[in-house]
Formats: sequence, C-alpha cells, structure tokens
Amino acid sequence: MELLLKNFIAIAVYLRNDITNPVNTDIVSAVIKAFEGNISNDEMCSKICEAEPLMAERLEYGQAEYALSEESRIKYDFICDSMKYLYEQLNLRNYDRAYNLADLLHVFPDVMLNDKNSKKSYWKIYVLGYKKRCNDSFFDKYRNMFC
Repeated sequence: MELLLKNFIAIAVYLRNDITNPVNTDIVSAVIKAFEGNISNDEMCSKICEAEPLMAERLEYGQAEYALSEESRIKYDFICDSMKYLYEQLNLRNYDRAYNLADLLHVFPDVMLNDKNSKKSYWKIYVLGYKKRCNDSFFDKYRNMFC
C-alpha cells in the first residue's frame, strides 16, 4: 500500500482514539497539506510528531508516490475533502461528528484496494451509517465512487 495511505490509516485510528486532543487540528492540517501535495510524506510525519510525539512509533517516513492516476487522484481528493471537513468539525468542537468522520475514514484506504462489493459495503455501513447518525449529507457527492 502506498506510504501516504498507510500513514493515513494510523493517523485516522489515532484521531478516533483521542478525538478531543487539542493537537488534532495540527495533525489534520498536516495531512491535508500532504494530500494536496504541498508537503512531502516526511514533512507530514515530522509535523505530526512535533505536535504529538506519541505518533512517532505509528508513522513511516519515506518517499510517497505523488504521480497519481486519475482514479487515485479521486481517492486522494476524497480524503482531502473529508479531512478538511474533519478539521472544520474539530474547530467547532463538534467532537461526536469528528469522531464519526474519523471512524468512517480509518478504513477507507483498505476498502479502495478491494473489489466493488467492498466499496458498496463501505458505502452502506460507514457512509450511510455516518449520514444517519449525524444527519449530514456531506458525502452524497461521492456516491458514484462507491456504488
């Protein structure tokens, strides 16, 4: 699995486990910059570890792939848009919604590597579950990516 996505999983799991931690906005900000291509994977890891030293054992330094296919770009855009929304929710201190977003996101990279049935299941279980719990239609624009 591509290194940036592998680190993303570790980051999303961390966020889920401590959603109210004040450094989470710094962590999410670094992830957004990396997925936008504004900083490297190594720079993202350094920024995150500076904000939260406990993340050092969870992140993997190294060169990440940035020359993406159109399909991969769509996945990266999904992550980036989702993380921007998560950042917004953290700043609003809407921790229930932020937790549910992190929960939805932590399995996304694994799902995208699997077959179409996994993507449909992800949509039904995670995205529609999030939509119902949070009464939020943010992800509706991505329906075609999963179904």
